[in-house]
Amino acid sequence: MSDFTVSVYQTYVSCAPGRRTWLYISSINRTTGKAGVTDPNSIYTNYRPRTINLTQLHSSGRTRSGKERRSGYRFLSQPSDTAVHLCRHCFHYKKPEELHQEPGVIHSDICVPCKAEVAELMKQICQNRALMLED
Repeated sequence: MSDFTVSVYQTYVSCAPGRRTWLYISSINRTTGKAGVTDPNSIYTNYRPRTINLTQLHSSGRTRSGKERRSGYRFLSQPSDTAVHLCRHCFHYKKPEELHQEPGVIHSDICVPCKAEVAELMKQICQNRALMLED
């Protein structure tokens, strides 16, 4: 038996192959064995809060026998004493100095590595769109 404990504010990612769904734990009812969850980007999406069984939340993406899990959600991150800001791209908790800072923006919700990744993706999208418009 592991010492892993599900707690509020943790983030999880789906174990289903080919599916990238993230969950944010908003509440826990140990009496009923359920956790209240939502999409970490729920302020930007139309994802409604729901409950799932605590048995669907796992400490890793592997079973006890070492096989890759195909269902449920594996632990991704949780806040610590220093890392309290949730990056809205990778869903890991970051320290304030790890967040991307823009002049005039009081609070950033994306970390520096993710900002570079998003910028590169946007550059590729713009280039592809320009090529499409040329045709």
